[in-house]
Amino acid sequence: MPRTTIFGSRRLGLLALSAAFALALAACGGDSDHSTDNSTPPSNQALIAAEALKVDTSYGTQGQVDLPPAAHITVAKMQPDGKLLLAGHLSDSPSAYYGAPGQAAVWRLNADGSPDTSFGVDGVALLQLRQRDTVRNLALTPDQHIVLMIEASTTCTFTGFYCKPHGPLDWALARLNPQGALDTHFGEAGLIAGLTDRPEPMVVQPDGRIIVHRYGSRSLVRYTAEGVLDASFHQGQPLPTYCEAQFLNQLPDGRIIASSPRAAAIDPAASDGRCVQVWTSEGLSTGQSDWVLSSGKPRHFNFVTAEVNRRRGFSLSYSELDIRSPQDVDCFFSVEQYTAAGQLEERFGQQGRARLRAANAPSSCTLAHTLHSDDGSVMLIGAFYPEDGSTLWARLTPTGQPDTTFSPTGLYVAPGELPWRVLHAPTGHWLVIDNWMETRTGPTRRTRITRYRGESH
Repeated sequence: MPRTTIFGSRRLGLLALSAAFALALAACGGDSDHSTDNSTPPSNQALIAAEALKVDTSYGTQGQVDLPPAAHITVAKMQPDGKLLLAGHLSDSPSAYYGAPGQAAVWRLNADGSPDTSFGVDGVALLQLRQRDTVRNLALTPDQHIVLMIEASTTCTFTGFYCKPHGPLDWALARLNPQGALDTHFGEAGLIAGLTDRPEPMVVQPDGRIIVHRYGSRSLVRYTAEGVLDASFHQGQPLPTYCEAQFLNQLPDGRIIASSPRAAAIDPAASDGRCVQVWTSEGLSTGQSDWVLSSGKPRHFNFVTAEVNRRRGFSLSYSELDIRSPQDVDCFFSVEQYTAAGQLEERFGQQGRARLRAANAPSSCTLAHTLHSDDGSVMLIGAFYPEDGSTLWARLTPTGQPDTTFSPTGLYVAPGELPWRVLHAPTGHWLVIDNWMETRTGPTRRTRITRYRGESH
């Protein structure tokens, strides 16, 4: 099948994240029944898996777009207008493994898969801070400027499949304008350099201020829209977090929400299985949480993400094991719906929790992606383990029931490896991004975007 290859590999631009989710483990009980609440409106349309997972051939070339082999993608985000942002770095060599010298890079595709030539040069913006740079996170401001968290280092030496850097890692915040140029109104010529302590997760507030979580010290800091450390935030000092804050998000009322698989504890066996912490604007100033939610049990979830739902609250999604004996184990995809006040939404599933059995011993499962539809339904995408070569697609109705219009059990097994990312386009299409190292004809980095019909039909 012919494919579109975009963004030539010539060195362009400005000189001034692969994701894998491990198996989530939990020793817990409970049944898989789901409550029904007829007061909650049903899905707006029947969604049939076999139709939803058909490739939309109007996108790119026969439904697919390939980036150049030297592109290493670490983060992807949809813009509200349907354009796709992809960021990472452009390596010096298509055959280089992760860690080789390269420039931080941001690509932007139009909604039809073509390169957005109004962005950067021919659709790509490049930044060189040191000798080996890559974008680790990306966020959009309300006026559609692009905030980047960049990891920068020196050149490195290959030791097997790993490239050991010759010097320490640095981090920098950068802001691009909508055209892909450095925004000189931010920081120093568009940059805030010299950041430390692995500052990767971040969120942009409605006024353009940027909150960053520093993973090494488990703390938050905030920068103004002009790129200055915000002295009104916790008296200008880092704000300690109870959760590890692998994910940062923002509720519709402006509160900041941090979530992670466990709380800050030295002994992982004693840490909480779900950890969510929420701050109001006043709490960000004083250091007082609005509230903290944690399970109080060592469930060892490795995928716990809090995402805003249609009720202006949030949803937690994860996979878990129900272990009755070594030979009697079920693996579930689970979703919990919470109100904005942090209370379980009793109209969803069984008193706020819905579980869908995805596998049983000797197989297990992992949940990697969730998609929340406007009608309140939830798509869950994961895989079997230890087997590979297939992807699990599951759909819950707005009431937390398995969607039997999607498939008889709500769960559909499709051929193909687990995607690196799955994004929900404003049109209802699903963009599946695969990011892998091709070895059949020599090591070459590959990134491919495929658009499925999803909920657009």
